[in-house]
Amino acid sequence: EEIVANGDLDPNHIHTPGIYVKRLIKGDSYDDTKLMDSRTLVRTAINSLNEYEQNFLINLATFEEVRPEFVRDMLEDSSARNSLRRMSAEGVFISEVGVDQSAFQINPIIRDVILEDLRRDKLKYKEICKKSAEVLLTHKHPLWAIELFMEAGEIDRATEVINANTRKMIYTNSGEILRRWRKVVADNLQLEFAGEALVDTYNAMISSTLDDFKSKLNELNLIANGTPDEEKISGDVAVMSTRILFSEGELSACIRLALTLKDLQYTQAAFASAKILTGLRFAAWSANLLEDHESLIKIQEIAENLSYPRDQLPLVGISAIQSIAALADGRLKDARDLALYTLNTSNEHGYDGIVSPFEATYVLAEVSREYNQLPEALEYSTRLISKAQEFELFPWAAALTAKSALVHSNMGIPQLV
Repeated sequence: EEIVANGDLDPNHIHTPGIYVKRLIKGDSYDDTKLMDSRTLVRTAINSLNEYEQNFLINLATFEEVRPEFVRDMLEDSSARNSLRRMSAEGVFISEVGVDQSAFQINPIIRDVILEDLRRDKLKYKEICKKSAEVLLTHKHPLWAIELFMEAGEIDRATEVINANTRKMIYTNSGEILRRWRKVVADNLQLEFAGEALVDTYNAMISSTLDDFKSKLNELNLIANGTPDEEKISGDVAVMSTRILFSEGELSACIRLALTLKDLQYTQAAFASAKILTGLRFAAWSANLLEDHESLIKIQEIAENLSYPRDQLPLVGISAIQSIAALADGRLKDARDLALYTLNTSNEHGYDGIVSPFEATYVLAEVSREYNQLPEALEYSTRLISKAQEFELFPWAAALTAKSALVHSNMGIPQLV
């Protein structure tokens, strides 16, 4: 577009509303555009679209990320992918954010204006929020659905989703979501005194520094001490303690504590085995780094014989432990297959933070080194070092760094320290 010196569009040229939007979107700064003027231009641009295109944007505005399957369900559009491509052709109203044409976003300025206008019609807004939330649940995005259920006034439905997905919040390092809805989660724990403190401590385990987490755990113990809650949360406390022991290098103590986990009590008994598995995973990491094969076998046996919840979350902790045990036994192909499953499934489901696939990358680094696939070994050994440091899992940071140094040596590459 031709722009005059003061930054306005040249009045001697005819411009479509889309060009005004381009001016807002692609300009170096939005600060120079008055809020009211910008919203007027956006509304003019939206009104210039045909009925289908307007309906398209309005019905999808509640999604932070738009995918073809969402479009199909919301609009009964059998050619959803093509519709998204057409709408994103100029990058004005919608832009592609996925590398495989599977994810799109409505331009934030346009989306804000649509939502602002939509909220004035409360019934329609709630209807769209509810439908969008159900679509997200159908396509296995429960954490995205919670806020929309709340916006729709579907409090009971939101509470149901929150309580069913607490473990997913932990596994995907979604501490902000867990923190936001901690009162809902706490009410479901049926504890007399320590409910919110327990949720806060789990949140600190995945989101805070090690020192802050230890402080929260001490606070939880003080609140529960001498109350009926103390025994009820003994297993939860022990699982969280294995994380601390591992990070502080108390590997033998981590193993000893983890071997007692199956005998303790847990809040939400249906999820006890999944919690135990998390503690066993820390213990398996410890046994692997100590080359304690006997303990590793015990840990594997316990993990394989627990009864797990059917909540659609893959239990990568089992395959992770099995991959380490296979490596210790010298079964390289089994170790590689189990590690690849752990790595790929963790990435697919967004497992992050303290449950990132550290052992899988370690196993793959060692197996690749044994097969003399040194570039691959180097990539695996370095992939999660910064993640281990970020989450203060210091034994993994040290072990992966040492593995990287060994691979560099095998490649004849001097490594600067």
